[in-house]
Amino acid sequence: MSDMKTMSLNESNFKQIIQQHPFVIVLFTADWCEPCQLFEPMFDAEASYHTAITFAKVDIDANPHIADFFNIQHVPTLLAIRDEIIVDGTHGAMNAEEFSHLIQLWKDINTTEINRHFAKNQASSPQIP
Repeated sequence: MSDMKTMSLNESNFKQIIQQHPFVIVLFTADWCEPCQLFEPMFDAEASYHTAITFAKVDIDANPHIADFFNIQHVPTLLAIRDEIIVDGTHGAMNAEEFSHLIQLWKDINTTEINRHFAKNQASSPQIP
Protein backbone atom coordinates (compact mmCIF):
# COMPACT_ATOMS: atom_id res chain seq x y z
CA MET A 1 0.00 0.00 0.00
CA SER A 2 1.08 3.52 -0.78
CA ASP A 3 0.55 6.62 1.29
CA MET A 4 -1.42 8.14 -1.58
CA LYS A 5 -3.70 10.97 -0.58
CA THR A 6 -6.80 12.04 -2.41
CA MET A 7 -6.60 15.18 -4.50
CA SER A 8 -8.75 18.21 -3.92
CA LEU A 9 -10.30 19.46 -7.13
CA ASN A 10 -11.47 22.99 -7.75
CA GLU A 11 -12.35 25.19 -10.69
CA SER A 12 -8.71 26.02 -11.43
CA ASN A 13 -7.37 22.43 -11.53
CA PHE A 14 -10.32 20.16 -12.38
CA LYS A 15 -9.88 20.01 -16.16
CA GLN A 16 -6.09 19.64 -15.93
CA ILE A 17 -6.29 16.73 -13.45
CA ILE A 18 -8.92 14.94 -15.54
CA GLN A 19 -6.78 15.37 -18.66
CA GLN A 20 -3.55 14.24 -16.96
CA HIS A 21 -4.88 11.07 -15.32
CA PRO A 22 -6.42 8.18 -17.29
CA PHE A 23 -8.70 6.99 -14.47
CA VAL A 24 -10.16 9.36 -11.91
CA ILE A 25 -12.83 8.66 -9.32
CA VAL A 26 -14.36 11.93 -8.18
CA LEU A 27 -16.27 12.25 -4.92
CA PHE A 28 -18.63 15.22 -4.75
CA THR A 29 -19.03 16.07 -1.10
CA ALA A 30 -19.95 18.82 1.39
CA ASP A 31 -18.91 19.60 4.95
CA TRP A 32 -22.52 19.57 6.16
CA CYS A 33 -23.23 16.11 4.66
CA GLU A 34 -23.10 13.42 7.35
CA PRO A 35 -23.14 10.46 4.90
CA CYS A 36 -20.22 12.15 3.09
CA GLN A 37 -18.24 12.40 6.31
CA LEU A 38 -18.88 8.73 7.03
CA PHE A 39 -17.89 7.70 3.48
CA GLU A 40 -14.69 9.77 3.16
CA PRO A 41 -12.50 7.45 5.30
CA MET A 42 -13.48 4.53 3.01
CA PHE A 43 -12.74 6.68 -0.04
CA ASP A 44 -9.32 7.59 1.37
CA ALA A 45 -8.57 3.95 2.23
CA GLU A 46 -9.36 2.82 -1.31
CA ALA A 47 -7.14 5.62 -2.66
CA SER A 48 -4.25 4.16 -0.68
CA TYR A 49 -4.96 0.69 -2.03
CA HIS A 50 -5.60 1.52 -5.72
CA THR A 51 -2.53 3.59 -6.52
CA ALA A 52 -3.06 3.39 -10.30
CA ILE A 53 -6.34 5.30 -9.93
CA THR A 54 -6.56 8.98 -9.07
CA PHE A 55 -9.03 9.66 -6.26
CA ALA A 56 -10.25 13.23 -5.99
CA LYS A 57 -12.82 15.24 -4.07
CA VAL A 58 -14.90 18.25 -5.02
CA ASP A 59 -16.52 20.33 -2.28
CA ILE A 60 -19.79 21.36 -3.94
CA ASP A 61 -20.19 24.46 -1.77
CA ALA A 62 -16.72 25.79 -2.63
CA ASN A 63 -17.06 24.77 -6.31
CA PRO A 64 -20.67 25.32 -7.35
CA HIS A 65 -19.84 25.69 -11.06
CA ILE A 66 -18.36 22.18 -11.20
CA ALA A 67 -21.33 20.75 -9.31
CA ASP A 68 -23.73 22.57 -11.67
CA PHE A 69 -21.85 21.41 -14.78
CA PHE A 70 -22.22 17.78 -13.71
CA ASN A 71 -25.77 18.35 -12.42
CA ILE A 72 -24.85 17.11 -8.94
CA GLN A 73 -28.07 17.15 -6.94
CA HIS A 74 -27.18 14.71 -4.15
CA VAL A 75 -24.08 14.12 -2.07
CA PRO A 76 -22.15 11.99 -1.79
CA THR A 77 -21.94 11.43 -5.53
CA LEU A 78 -19.20 9.47 -7.27
CA LEU A 79 -18.19 9.77 -10.92
CA ALA A 80 -15.84 7.33 -12.61
CA ILE A 81 -13.93 9.12 -15.38
CA ARG A 82 -11.78 7.11 -17.78
CA ASP A 83 -9.80 8.89 -20.50
CA GLU A 84 -11.77 12.10 -19.86
CA ILE A 85 -15.12 10.33 -20.32
CA ILE A 86 -17.63 9.66 -17.54
CA VAL A 87 -18.18 5.91 -17.68
CA ASP A 88 -20.43 5.60 -14.62
CA GLY A 89 -21.63 7.33 -11.51
CA THR A 90 -23.64 6.77 -8.39
CA HIS A 91 -24.90 8.71 -5.41
CA GLY A 92 -25.80 7.92 -1.86
CA ALA A 93 -24.21 6.09 1.02
CA MET A 94 -22.53 2.72 0.58
CA ASN A 95 -20.33 0.44 2.62
CA ALA A 96 -16.68 -0.40 1.93
CA GLU A 97 -17.52 -3.70 0.22
CA GLU A 98 -19.96 -2.02 -2.18
CA PHE A 99 -17.43 0.70 -2.99
CA SER A 100 -14.66 -1.82 -3.58
CA HIS A 101 -16.97 -3.77 -5.91
CA LEU A 102 -17.81 -0.60 -7.87
CA ILE A 103 -14.14 0.23 -8.28
CA GLN A 104 -13.50 -3.23 -9.70
CA LEU A 105 -16.42 -2.87 -12.12
CA TRP A 106 -15.10 0.52 -13.25
CA LYS A 107 -11.58 -0.89 -13.69
CA ASP A 108 -12.96 -3.70 -15.84
CA ILE A 109 -14.81 -1.44 -18.29
CA ASN A 110 -13.29 -1.76 -21.74
CA THR A 111 -13.15 1.82 -22.96
CA THR A 112 -11.90 1.08 -26.50
CA GLU A 113 -15.26 1.57 -28.22
CA ILE A 114 -16.19 4.48 -25.97
CA ASN A 115 -12.92 6.24 -26.79
CA ARG A 116 -13.37 5.56 -30.51
CA HIS A 117 -16.89 7.01 -30.43
CA PHE A 118 -15.85 10.16 -28.61
CA ALA A 119 -12.74 10.65 -30.74
CA LYS A 120 -14.97 10.58 -33.81
CA ASN A 121 -17.54 12.93 -32.26
CA GLN A 122 -15.23 15.14 -30.19
CA ALA A 123 -16.27 18.41 -31.80
CA SER A 124 -19.88 18.00 -30.72
CA SER A 125 -19.17 16.71 -27.19
CA PRO A 126 -19.61 19.02 -24.19
CA GLN A 127 -16.29 20.14 -22.80
CA ILE A 128 -15.34 19.91 -19.13
CA PRO A 129 -15.10 23.45 -17.72
